[in-house]
Amino acid sequence: MLAFVLLVYGTLTLYAYLADGQPEPRAFRALTWSLAGIVLVMPMLGVETHILPIVGRLYITGATDIAPAVGLIYLGPAIVVFLLGLLFLAIGAIYFALAIWQGGVLPRWAGAFFAIGLALWFPPFPRTVRIIDGGLIGFGGIWLAWAIWQRAETLVQPGLTGAGGSAALHRRT
Repeated sequence: MLAFVLLVYGTLTLYAYLADGQPEPRAFRALTWSLAGIVLVMPMLGVETHILPIVGRLYITGATDIAPAVGLIYLGPAIVVFLLGLLFLAIGAIYFALAIWQGGVLPRWAGAFFAIGLALWFPPFPRTVRIIDGGLIGFGGIWLAWAIWQRAETLVQPGLTGAGGSAALHRRT
């Protein structure tokens, strides 16, 4: 769940980085689809993180009549919202990869790895596939973050010190 909260900031950062260039319209579509996907996925992650452990504890203590509630969660409208969220996230990830590829200022393959990982993220996949998928997301995301950080450091004005090297913190007043 924390990863999806951080993904909001990652998508906003990617859009902000790509907004000044040629890929801005595609980056905006990527941001819109990605945020819509994240918003639709988060409720199901909240249920799985907070509600299902409670249902499990109740079941272990002998409240076996609540077991059908789990089926209602996964077969009801929540799963439709979750699947739409995954679809929207995949569309947004692909748009981001295309915007990164078109812009040429970020490593193209980093965007491709990140997009492939997000587009194929599906919790019911086997554990091995999810681990590989998470590796693609992590590898691409870290590579993109490193490239953005390196570019920000080259924009820092000479003679300014402190602020950990962040260009955003080196404003002249």
